[in-house]
Amino acid sequence: MAALKIEDVIYALETPYPDFDIAPGKTALILIDIQKIASPEPFVKAAIKKGLPEKEVKAAIADYEKRFWRAVDNSAKILKACRAKGIDVVHVRLKAPTKNPLHTAKVNRKIGLIVPPASEECESLPQVKPLPDELIVNKTKEHLAEPILISFYEIWTFKA
Repeated sequence: MAALKIEDVIYALETPYPDFDIAPGKTALILIDIQKIASPEPFVKAAIKKGLPEKEVKAAIADYEKRFWRAVDNSAKILKACRAKGIDVVHVRLKAPTKNPLHTAKVNRKIGLIVPPASEECESLPQVKPLPDELIVNKTKEHLAEPILISFYEIWTFKA
C-alpha cells in the first residue's frame, strides 16, 4: 500500500460535502477583502511609522507577501473563469461608511484600522476590480458574518 497523503487523512476524517452544481443563477463567487488595505504595503508603512527598521519589517512579512500575492493571482484566475461562465460575483470590502471613526467597529478604532470612503486603501486590487454590474458589499469590521451575506445574497438574487 502506498504511503498516506494528507488528502487521504482528511477524506477519512471529514464527512464529504454533498454533491452540488456550480451554475449561473445558483452559484456566486464571494471575494472578501481583496483590497489595498490587506496588501503588504500598508503593514510596512505602518511599521516604519512606528519606528521599526524597514529592512527587518520587510524580512518579517516576506512570507505573508508571497502568500498574499499568490492568493490574489489565484483569485483573479477564479474570477475570470466565473465571469466567463456567467457566475455572479460579490465583492466584500472593509470600508467605513463615513470619515467618522465612531461609524466603524470598535475593534478597528482601537487599533487605528479605519478605512474611510473614497480612500485608496478601500479600493479593490486591480486584479479583481469589480465590474459595474457586480455587487459590492461594504463591511465595517475585519470579519463578516458569512451566513448573513449569503442569506442577503440569496434573498437579493432568488426572491426577486
